[in-house]
Amino acid sequence: MTGSGTLRLFWALDLDEPARDALAGWGRTVARRFDGWRFLAPGGLHLTLRFLGETAAGLVSGLLERGASALAGTPRWSLVFGGWDVLPDRRRPRVLVIDVREGTERAAHVAARLDEVAVALGFAPDTRPFRPHLTLARVRRQVRRPAIPDQVPAPPQAAVLVREAVLYRSHLEPGGARYERLGAIPFGGE
Repeated sequence: MTGSGTLRLFWALDLDEPARDALAGWGRTVARRFDGWRFLAPGGLHLTLRFLGETAAGLVSGLLERGASALAGTPRWSLVFGGWDVLPDRRRPRVLVIDVREGTERAAHVAARLDEVAVALGFAPDTRPFRPHLTLARVRRQVRRPAIPDQVPAPPQAAVLVREAVLYRSHLEPGGARYERLGAIPFGGE
């Protein structure tokens, strides 16, 4: 892909349909208890590996090519999701997340490799600690103190076989972000 202008990009891991449906279903079930939160559409659930932000359109092919080289030989692995939390913390909640229970080491390794690729292409290094999670909801802009209920059933455990890293473009729209898949790096056999 070549051209002028910038694209808002990020690397992510996708969920398969059964996991997405199970976790989004839990979100629909508990949404009424989280007053002041905007829940994401099920199709928007993903695990972000590296946010790139506004990126020159001409860098897309380099990100995909260098990413494929950096991740060559990476085997597929399983992620297990379960449990919920708010970020950055309960005093200043902004994001409702579902945590990763298993498979975090491999996800962290892939995120680190993609960060190295980004830095080699001129991006600033990501200095935040990597905490793999799925963003399920965000606090509505106008809400100062969103509800965080004490008694909420735990989300179902959902396992996903990770098959690829996906480069996405994020389109910010009034109803929330819409994600466009630009390319993917497949992982090897199990």
